[in-house]
Amino acid sequence: TSIVADIDALKTDLEPKRAALKEVIDKHIAEYRAQMDPIIAEYTAKHTQDMEALRVKLEPIVEQLRTKVATNIEETKTAMLPILESVRNKLSERMEQLKEMAKPYVNEYKEMLKQSYEQAQTINADEISALREKITPLAQEIKAKLESIFAAVLATVNKS
Repeated sequence: TSIVADIDALKTDLEPKRAALKEVIDKHIAEYRAQMDPIIAEYTAKHTQDMEALRVKLEPIVEQLRTKVATNIEETKTAMLPILESVRNKLSERMEQLKEMAKPYVNEYKEMLKQSYEQAQTINADEISALREKITPLAQEIKAKLESIFAAVLATVNKS
């Protein structure tokens, strides 16, 4: 309680001194501001004039650059078309090679399926059902993988 009373007494004693200090500081800041305000105002006015002059100078140049950029984009597109065509042709060529490479494997797979089917004809109904249950998911998986491979290749070729 005595500490709280001492703190309250100190606050009461310091309040007029704090107010006097604030008054002195405010007076000094006002003096500094009075000296600095004309300089700052002059700098701001000059800076604003310089920025306006720069904007006026840059405006036609910026407009010319906008026009040039549009033209340059078209020139760049024209220069890139032969490159893109070459890439597209090469990808098409590789796609055909891939198809030709895969053809024997696909034919072999078809032949194996035919043989399996023929063998399945000689098997009784229960064995056929069991075999179908084993083969169907595998065949679907292979089909899905081949479709995704060809879709990815076609998407790449057709993208450009």
